[in-house]
Amino acid sequence: MTKFWPIVANDNLHEWQVTPLFSNPVSVTFIEDDLCKKISNLCNILKWSGDCSDIGYGSQVTENINVLNDDTELKNELKNLCHGLLSGVFKYDTDVQITTSWFTKVNKNGSSGVHDHCNSWYSCVIYFDEYDDRSSKIQFYGNNNAIDPGKVFEYNYFNSIDWLYTPVRGAVFVFPSRTRHRIAPNINGKERYSLAFNIMPKGLVGTHDSSFEY
Repeated sequence: MTKFWPIVANDNLHEWQVTPLFSNPVSVTFIEDDLCKKISNLCNILKWSGDCSDIGYGSQVTENINVLNDDTELKNELKNLCHGLLSGVFKYDTDVQITTSWFTKVNKNGSSGVHDHCNSWYSCVIYFDEYDDRSSKIQFYGNNNAIDPGKVFEYNYFNSIDWLYTPVRGAVFVFPSRTRHRIAPNINGKERYSLAFNIMPKGLVGTHDSSFEY
């Protein structure tokens, strides 16, 4: 019998084994407080752009979009963290590299538009500051169904078209760069900071006429 890795659910009449085939995984782990402080120290010495209309109202990014190049040790530590997920959990047999990296600051009532990250494989967001329930959440979007059945009496992973996460100090989110997401409005009066970076494979990938050296 074929071995599945299902989610078991019961509708009171039957037991269902639901397999989330071809999923768009959002992975979360946590880093130690000392690493949060190291990221915060880097953030504190950088210059910020003006309000970025291409990002969203009340949102700013650092002028430098390669901020981790200023701290090779930190960059390698974060690269190894993500490589652990992609190799150890997803079983990709490839090294990885961090390409662009930047900090984001969301002011009071600030937000961003829905977007994804082009020219990238996976993306990462790290929350290294202090937050509360009113801090800007990260909101992920799936593809809309062609048929809208109307009301849903209980949202879950299978029927939701968006999903919200509240930032927590030390939380690390890694997701496919094609995943549409946005920064939800910051109703906290305190600026909300995060570190983001993009990940690409490193070295020769693919086969034959579809191979490329990154």
